[in-house]
Amino acid sequence: MTQAAKLKAVIRARARKTGESYTAARRHVLAGKPRPARVATPTGTPKPTAGKPAGAKEPRVPRGELSNKTAIKSTGHDLEYWFKVLDRFGAENHTKAADYLYSEHKVKAWHGQMITVTWERARGLRQENQSCNGTFQVSVSRAIEAPLEWIVDFINDAKSRKEWLKTASPALVRALEDAFAAGKSLEVRKAGYARMRYKWLSSVVELRATGKPGAKTSLVADSSDLPDASAVAIRREDFSHALDRLRDLTASGA
Repeated sequence: MTQAAKLKAVIRARARKTGESYTAARRHVLAGKPRPARVATPTGTPKPTAGKPAGAKEPRVPRGELSNKTAIKSTGHDLEYWFKVLDRFGAENHTKAADYLYSEHKVKAWHGQMITVTWERARGLRQENQSCNGTFQVSVSRAIEAPLEWIVDFINDAKSRKEWLKTASPALVRALEDAFAAGKSLEVRKAGYARMRYKWLSSVVELRATGKPGAKTSLVADSSDLPDASAVAIRREDFSHALDRLRDLTASGA
């Protein structure tokens, strides 16, 4: 049995035992699963070692953080330097910390934001996928082998949308159909770009479709204002499955 099949079996067993919906049972099961240890973001200027080959790459930096190499290139100082600066400043407010780097240390706004996020995560003030207001966010994207116009028509059409969402989570289906019932749709805002924005419980979902060369489309599903990290895992799984199915449908010529 695969890991995915084992997880589904556990979720169904809990749902039968507690009377919860599949979605509610899955949320509790995922919330209780142990998470892999996170590799710490490197701090300080990397020191050359005798056996290190020239041009060796830095360890992978978690998404949303700034690498030590970029910090040095953009500011002239490594992350350890900026961490000490922010430690002395002592602000646990993201905006104040980033503004301090900009106003007092002349760090460009974007780099100041990224340094602050990296520092917050290193000091345990912010989790991965957590925004500066304390809520969480997650983004799922897929490259679709179809023109932008086809994607827009397919998602806006009730019949094709039903086929697309046939195997999607009931919560995703309900939220999207409620949005269409309220008059929302995937609308072309400018040449090569379409967007749809709607509410899903306390969160906000934004679907963005961008046309690419070769009659392809990049489709992104952003979810913001999520309550916690477990909601991030559930939302990522829901949209990953849905966008995978859409990609498969276009590949089969549906």
